[in-house]
Amino acid sequence: MYAENQIRVSKASEITEAVKFVESSFASSPDHSRTRILALICEELLQRLLILGFKEIRISLKGLLFKYIVISTAGERMDPWAAAFWQPGHSETGSETETEGAGDRDCEDRVGAQISACLLERYADNFSFRYQNGINIYKVFKSDASIDLSGEIYGYYKDADPDKPHKPTDVLWQVVRNHSGFLALSISILILRHLAALMLPVFVSNIINTVTESSSFFIRPLIANILLSVVALTVNLACFALDIHMYRRFARAMETGFRMALVQKLQVLSIDYHTRSQSGVVLSKVASDVQFVEMLIYDRFTEILFLCEDVLFIIIVATVKFPPMLVFYIVIIPAIIFLLRRFSGSLKDSRANMRRQNEQVSSSINEMLSMEGLTRAHGLQKTEYRSILKKVRSAQRASMLYDRQTVSVNNFSYGGFQGLRLLSLSFTAWLTAAGYIDVGTLVLFQSIFDLIVNNVQRMSDAVPLITQGYDSLVSINEILYAADIEKNGTMLLKNPVRGEIEFKNVSFGYEKDKEPVLRNVSFRVPAGGSAALIGKSGGGKTTILNLLLGLYNVEGGEILIDGINLCELEKTAYRRNIAVVPQNTVLFSGTLWDNLVYGLDFVSPERVVDVIRRVGLLDLLETLPDGLNSRIRENGGNLSGGQRQRISIARALLRDPKIVLLDEATSALDSASEKQVQEAVDAMMGSCTVIMVAHRLGTLRCADSIYRIDNGTLSRYENYELAIRDVEAEAT
Repeated sequence: MYAENQIRVSKASEITEAVKFVESSFASSPDHSRTRILALICEELLQRLLILGFKEIRISLKGLLFKYIVISTAGERMDPWAAAFWQPGHSETGSETETEGAGDRDCEDRVGAQISACLLERYADNFSFRYQNGINIYKVFKSDASIDLSGEIYGYYKDADPDKPHKPTDVLWQVVRNHSGFLALSISILILRHLAALMLPVFVSNIINTVTESSSFFIRPLIANILLSVVALTVNLACFALDIHMYRRFARAMETGFRMALVQKLQVLSIDYHTRSQSGVVLSKVASDVQFVEMLIYDRFTEILFLCEDVLFIIIVATVKFPPMLVFYIVIIPAIIFLLRRFSGSLKDSRANMRRQNEQVSSSINEMLSMEGLTRAHGLQKTEYRSILKKVRSAQRASMLYDRQTVSVNNFSYGGFQGLRLLSLSFTAWLTAAGYIDVGTLVLFQSIFDLIVNNVQRMSDAVPLITQGYDSLVSINEILYAADIEKNGTMLLKNPVRGEIEFKNVSFGYEKDKEPVLRNVSFRVPAGGSAALIGKSGGGKTTILNLLLGLYNVEGGEILIDGINLCELEKTAYRRNIAVVPQNTVLFSGTLWDNLVYGLDFVSPERVVDVIRRVGLLDLLETLPDGLNSRIRENGGNLSGGQRQRISIARALLRDPKIVLLDEATSALDSASEKQVQEAVDAMMGSCTVIMVAHRLGTLRCADSIYRIDNGTLSRYENYELAIRDVEAEAT
């Protein structure tokens, strides 16, 4: 039932119409993926509310600038984070007689409820709940109106001319030019905020002069200056609040933009680049260096801005109040500039050295964590400890050198300016006693000199931080300007994608000065067919899978996918048609749901239930305390090998792939687990093209053709029995 900007839902058959209403409400939005997420959240909420017995649900469109959906229904409180919200539905037939398959349906009902819970938890940032006057109100929105500079920053580096010299700050100037209007307003607010704080000592000086005059006491100037002080304080606080939504927000967007630009760049850099790079060093650039750049953009910039404003303010006040004082301050300002230049250069080298040493420590610790099992297995803990200790002490020495230089700078500046402060107080006190200035002006001049001293001390501290921020910008530019990009084509596979694979005289080697890993390899697997690769370790089986993924380019010959040369295909689009099941299943720390739907934006509950049943995971769900919401340890530490592999296969099936690559998926499993995984693999056969690296006899039986790789050359077995004979011979 429609009304203006709203619709009512009272039964399940009306949910589809409600979803169309939501999607049509945001039809003008360019971000269609966000609109689909919003519709998906609304659909799941409506399904759960109807299951829970709510019969009158209202959906309405709200908002002017930023539209959002409100779902409301009267009744008892139904918080989406409460356990009662996720009770599985019951059959509406009313029959109490158990029928065949009822247990499976109950299990699927529970799985369906868990899927709904997982979907809403995944998009929890896109909706909120409140209970008011007996009405449940669920507000669903697309996203907050944040500044997104990720694409802009990455686009700058992507389009940069590699033959043209670049400065590290070029990207900053480019972003400033693109957002000059917004930044001009933001900086104006910063200037007004600091000016309001600077004017307070002037008003205090006027108040002191008013009450210390020897003549009659004037109440109006006193009240006027008190009111002006209140106004200045109010303006200062208001500008603080505005700054959070203006320049501070922009600086955070720059931080996010640089970090995501690095992520995007790392995803397009070649596998060779990642092989050469130390993961700890790269992690340090993405995490720490980007944060230092954000501090350079906001903290260091505002300090320099306020310093310039302070200098201008001091010149104006000194000229108006007592011009000879300007001479004294003019002598101080060059001293400030001298100190900043003097110590900036001396700290730059030591800071850069300290950063490099800390990156080496991060890299070593990362390697230690990745090799922890091997280290313990060979009893090499002390050896690893000594290796890291050597690098930590080297980093400590670099840090201590930097600290000594920093302390020298700070001590020198503190001692010198304390003496200058005493000199300024003595001079202004003499001017007051001689009648050149009054008491209020003395207080004002002393406040101004304190302002100068504080600025110098703050800038002395800021110099190493500015150097640190600049070095960090240089550091992340090493990745962002890297030219070792993965070669990519532009062609797309024709729909429908069939998955036909053909190698034609393919030769490949990882290093040019060594023997090739593959030599003139040729074979063909028709669409929907399967092929098994066997052979000794290091023979080139996994290399064939890597070439099929497009991770490396062939040196000779060609690989055809549906008749198109793989080198000419757009790799991202091509890889969406591929699923990989590695020997060592990659599971990350998160829920079982997160691991299953990894990389998929939208997946229907029915699809998930079907795949879970096909790979035999329903029994696993029964044993997990929270079903699909159960936490999985990193690398699946709380699951068996067979369970991990079945999850990996389920993840592959959910992608609806046309090509599946199995890299010894059962080699590390016992017989029972191998049988479970093999049944899951059998479920894939026929619906997609399967290439498997295998040694187990059970895996070979389901392959249409079997190939052997020895010393980079490939040969085909004429029949299954010959392959079995060779596998058994190798096993003995």
